[in-house]
Amino acid sequence: GKCGSAVRPAASLGRPDMEIEKLVALGTKLDLSGAELKRWIEEETAKQREERALEREATREATEREQEAAKAAAERELEILRLRLELENKKEGNRSSGAGTDGEGQSVLKLNPNKLLLAFDERKDDLDAYIRRFEGIALSQKWPESQWATALSTCLTGEALSVYGRLPPVDAADYGKVKASLLKRFRFTVEGFRDKFRDGKPVDGETATQYAARLGHYFDRWVELAAVTKDFEGLRELVIKEQFLKGCHPALAIYLKERKQPHLEGLLEMADQFLDAQGRSNLGKAGKACFKRIGERARGKTATITYTTGEGQGLLYRVYRERSGRETRQLVVPQAHRKTVLQVAHESIMAGHLGQAKTKSRILEEFFWPGLGSDVRRFVLSCDVCQRTTPKGKVPRVPLGGSPLIDTPFQRVAIDIVGPMAPASGRGNRYILTMVDYATRYPDAVALPSIETERVAEALVEMFARVGMPREILSDRGSNFTSELMKEISRLLSIRQLHTSPYHPMANGLVEKFNGTLKLMLKRMCSERPKDWDRYLPALLFAYREVPQASLGFSPFELLYGRHVRGPLAILREVWTNVELDAELRTTYEHVLDLRNRLEETCKIAHEELARSGARYARYYNRKTKERSFQPGEKVLLLLPTDNNKLLLQWKGPFLVTRKTGEVDYEIQTATGLKLFHANLLKKYEERGIEKEDERQACAVLSLTETEDDQPIPLPAFQREEGPGDAKVSSKLSAEQKSQLDRVMRSHENIFSDVPGKTTWIQCELKQTTDTPIYVRQYPLPFATHTKVEEEVQEMLRLGIIERSSSAYNATVLLVKKPDETNRLCVDFRRLNGVLVPDSEPMPRVDAVFAAVGN
Repeated sequence: GKCGSAVRPAASLGRPDMEIEKLVALGTKLDLSGAELKRWIEEETAKQREERALEREATREATEREQEAAKAAAERELEILRLRLELENKKEGNRSSGAGTDGEGQSVLKLNPNKLLLAFDERKDDLDAYIRRFEGIALSQKWPESQWATALSTCLTGEALSVYGRLPPVDAADYGKVKASLLKRFRFTVEGFRDKFRDGKPVDGETATQYAARLGHYFDRWVELAAVTKDFEGLRELVIKEQFLKGCHPALAIYLKERKQPHLEGLLEMADQFLDAQGRSNLGKAGKACFKRIGERARGKTATITYTTGEGQGLLYRVYRERSGRETRQLVVPQAHRKTVLQVAHESIMAGHLGQAKTKSRILEEFFWPGLGSDVRRFVLSCDVCQRTTPKGKVPRVPLGGSPLIDTPFQRVAIDIVGPMAPASGRGNRYILTMVDYATRYPDAVALPSIETERVAEALVEMFARVGMPREILSDRGSNFTSELMKEISRLLSIRQLHTSPYHPMANGLVEKFNGTLKLMLKRMCSERPKDWDRYLPALLFAYREVPQASLGFSPFELLYGRHVRGPLAILREVWTNVELDAELRTTYEHVLDLRNRLEETCKIAHEELARSGARYARYYNRKTKERSFQPGEKVLLLLPTDNNKLLLQWKGPFLVTRKTGEVDYEIQTATGLKLFHANLLKKYEERGIEKEDERQACAVLSLTETEDDQPIPLPAFQREEGPGDAKVSSKLSAEQKSQLDRVMRSHENIFSDVPGKTTWIQCELKQTTDTPIYVRQYPLPFATHTKVEEEVQEMLRLGIIERSSSAYNATVLLVKKPDETNRLCVDFRRLNGVLVPDSEPMPRVDAVFAAVGN
């Protein structure tokens, strides 16, 4: 019997006759026969029946438990729904608070925590403090603890409500499990409270008592969750455990944290087991080696090693092997002879003043010294010949400056002279004096035989007699516009003279553009009779004044006279249709008022269109520009025409900047005195510094040198400067509509801001090719930048852009100087990007999303 019991086969699900046959065969092998075999078979059969009966009973009980759990969950969901309906009814005032009865007549306690506590907002509220307030209210209201979990669920929103919804029905009714799950999700754990206690700092408006109370709460919660005894020995063990985990290797720290060993002795025993299993002898963090040993094996492969030999014949050499296998032997150059090497490699007749990369490659073929790349870069940038021969297109233009909008006709006019024209006209005219009004774009032109100041002044007075005296005249710095006679005429007529900076016709672009259009029209109209070009001027001026301007949307005639003029096409229409418009019978007073109103409305619309078109032109122009500025005392090169050819430009100088006179204009000291020039004609002159023999390198820091090809990176504003009051509201809305729109914008005030917001609706999951945390040691930052880095971090913490983390991952930060002399805080994620799994899902197109929303 004992032997058979020891080798009894497992219960089978086959037929009974097959089971008996198997038992007979097994009993025969055990040397059983006759009555003994029969008795043994009966005993085994009875045991199998009992086992099957037990299995069926266990299955039935499991089914019943599942059914009961499902029933309890359904009842719980029904209870929650009933409570929520009661809460909604209470909010509407349909039911009073207190005790009531359900449908079966049983007493039900109606909890309404929303009347005493606002809903939890994870963007503003601290979860731990919120739960403590909830528990205080529950105790003061004497709510039964069995209903705390349900009452708390009615106050949750967002991610907190999602955590509650993911709990099993049994755990969702247990307040202790609900609280633990919420605290764990929002990282109110042992590590979280420890970091809050260590890193806690006073907030704005917090008193010393409040700050100390908050730190005390963090400490109490840390000790409470750590489950240590509240005595000196327990506190001592907690502090030692924290310092031990902080100082040991990251892999060991993660291993110990995962095991959650509450006692220090057990923690140390686990640490020793880990070190033995991993074959480690060093408990602490491994630092970076300063040098690699020559000849060592790198990951089982032959490593390409750069090394320096000893002295040979009193000289020091550096030898390294290139990828191609070629071995290069470089002479290490001392400080005193490096300038000679740089001059021969860049400035000699066999060097050709090539760029930085080619100069560096040339030197590395024969020589080497520490910091060679930086020395080459500074030497090439400060080369006087290279700076003077830089092509004009290599120096970026500064962004387009704004000009004031003139809304009064002929308040400011721009004038210029076109010519000499070839051939001269039959009347002896060789020049054209042009004038354009800034407000209406109304042009005028007078043909002149010469451009002496007297003739120019007479022509200007002739044009002013037709349209009135302007307040300002903008012109270039031609001698006929800057002479004493012209100054005296301007004084007598109370006209203010404005002059553009030299060699910068863009400042007078309005009249320059008109000059090009006028010359093109003359060229096309006078092809058969070129000597009669001055006779075509009145007709061409009429043609230009009649058509609408692209920047205004109206023609100069409409803006000046307030009506459409009767031109050739209007006459042709009258001839074909034989229709004459009846004259309107109005008084002179009515006509003047109507004309004035029409002119004011037309000018208003025209200048709104001018502002929009100006912003559009500036946006296109500024795409290839760069912010450049010069400080008084700096030296610059000046781009001027050569003495022999006006069309050939050359950098001259260097000259000293004395002051900045406008947004983009600078006054520089030339050989003939102080002169004003636009920033587009200037380029910073890099001076070659004087090397000192006693200088020593104190520390190595990362630096960034702005080059001419760098483009500024647009960054969002961190300080709010715009709000609902800055939104542009259409003037076509009524007063009531504007009031309604203002209320809507005020209710969503956080949307109307120039400070970028944030969303928690979408989460990005980054998958890695390795489970090993990526840890990069922080680069050493100059001591002077520590305060700036701390200010940037605190500002981003205040705005919610970043949050504190105790993750094993770490990336270094850099402080980069922007072109406007402010700082940009950057994070170097190159190591982490190298182990990320690329996401091949295509990104949606913005235009397609807008089209879908529009439909």
